[in-house]
Amino acid sequence: MTDTKIVLWRWVGLQCSVLVALAGVVIARGFIPFGDFGLAALAIGDVFSVRTPTTGMPSTAWWTVPGSDLRHPGPLHFQLLAPVYLATGRSPWGLVFSSAIFAAAMLIAMLVLAWRIAGPLGVRLVGFSSMIWLLPSMTMVAPWNPVATVLGTGLALVSAWGVLTRQQWVWPWLVFAFSLTIQSHLGAPIVMAVIAAYVLFAAIRDARKHGNPWTFTEILVAMLVGLVCWAAPLWGVISAPRNNLTELMAWVSAGRDNSGASNNIGIVAYVLLALVFAIVVVVVLTRKTLYSYEGKTAVSLRRLTDLYLAAIAGVIVTLVVAGFGTAQFLFYATPIFIFPFVTAGFVGSFRRGRSASEARVPRWLVALVVIGPMSFWMYFYPESWLAAARYSDHVQLSTEKVLELEGTRDRPVVVSYPGYRWNPVAPAIAAELAANGIDVRIPNREEPIRSDPLWWRETPVEGPHLR
Repeated sequence: MTDTKIVLWRWVGLQCSVLVALAGVVIARGFIPFGDFGLAALAIGDVFSVRTPTTGMPSTAWWTVPGSDLRHPGPLHFQLLAPVYLATGRSPWGLVFSSAIFAAAMLIAMLVLAWRIAGPLGVRLVGFSSMIWLLPSMTMVAPWNPVATVLGTGLALVSAWGVLTRQQWVWPWLVFAFSLTIQSHLGAPIVMAVIAAYVLFAAIRDARKHGNPWTFTEILVAMLVGLVCWAAPLWGVISAPRNNLTELMAWVSAGRDNSGASNNIGIVAYVLLALVFAIVVVVVLTRKTLYSYEGKTAVSLRRLTDLYLAAIAGVIVTLVVAGFGTAQFLFYATPIFIFPFVTAGFVGSFRRGRSASEARVPRWLVALVVIGPMSFWMYFYPESWLAAARYSDHVQLSTEKVLELEGTRDRPVVVSYPGYRWNPVAPAIAAELAANGIDVRIPNREEPIRSDPLWWRETPVEGPHLR
C-alpha cells in the first residue's frame, strides 16, 4: 500500500471508529425512535411498499404559515436508510445502525473523492474538517434529516471541487450530493443553486479555454443519477392534484410571520459573524497567500477558495431572499463555514516553506478533536434521549396490548397524542406497531387526523384509537 493510501485509510478508520463508538453508546443507552425519529422510522419502513413516501419529513414551515402542510422536498434519505433498517427487522437498534452506516458511507465518499482530487492534502483537509463539524454529535447515528443535509453539503463541496479541477468523473457524485441536500431540507435549495450556477459557469469557461473534457458517458450517467434521485418526488407531484409543490407555492405566496423563534437575534448574529470570519479567512489569509505561488496544488486550492466564496454568497442570498429570521435553519451550512478555516491552516504551510501536500495536522490536535467531544457525549448523554429511553417498557407494553385486540391486523390503528412530534412515546409506539405489521395512522401534528394526500398515514380512518 502506498503512503498516500495509508493516509486515506487512516482517516477512514478514525472516522468509522468514532461512528461505531457513537452507535454503541446510543444503543446501550436504550434508544427508542421518539419524536421526528419515530416519524422517520415509519417512512423508512414504507420505502419498498406500495405506499412509498414521495416527500421528506414534515417541515417546520407551519411555524410561519398556519395550516401549512409543507414537507421537505424528497425521500432520498429514507431510501438510503431503508435496506439496512428493513434487514434488521425494523428494530430501534437497526435504525441507529442504518444511520451510522449511512454517515460512514458519506464520510468515506468525501475522503475518497478528496484523495483522488488532491491526494494526502485533500484527505487531511476533508478529514479534519468533518471531524470538527460532524462527528462529535449523537445525531450522527440517528435518522434525522438535518444530518443528511450537512453530509450532503459536505459531499457537494468536495464534488464541486473535483469538477473545478477538471475531474469530470465527479459529475454523478455532484448530482447525487445536490439531490440529497436539496431533498433533505427546504433551506438548502438557494445555497445549492448558487453553488451549481458557479460550478457550471466555471466548467463552461474552462471547457472553452482548455477544451471540452466531458464525454457522453459521464453526462449520461449524471443524468441517470439525477433521474433516479428525483423519481419519487416527481411521481408525487404528478400523481396528486394537491402535492408538495402546490404546498410550496402556497407557502411562498403566504404572508409569513417571522416574529417568533425564527427571529432570534442571537442566532442571526452568530450566522453573520460566521460569514464575516469565513470571508476574511478566504480572501485575506488564504487567497492572498495562494496567489503568490504556482503549481498544481496552488491552482487546485485557489479554485477551492473560489468555491467557498460562491457557497458563502449562496448563504447571503438565502438570508436576503428568505429573511434573516431563517438563520436558525442554516445549520446545514456548517461545512461552508468550517472548511475555509481548515484550508487556511494547510495553506499556511506555504509560509513556513513547506509543500502543501506535506502539511500535517498534529496528532495531539486530532486526538483532542476526537476524544474531547466523545468523552463529553459519553458522560453527558442528551437528556431528551434519556427521557425517551425511560419509556421503552411502556412502548413495548402498549404494543403488546394493541396486538392482543381482536381485528387489529385487519384495520388501521390510530396513534394520537397532544404534541405528537415532540412526545417521547407516541411516535415510538407507532414505529413499533408498524414493525409488527400493523397499519398505523398518525395525527397531523396537534390537529385531528384529516385528509392529506402528501402522506397516506394522515388520512382519516375508522379503527381503534390509541391515546
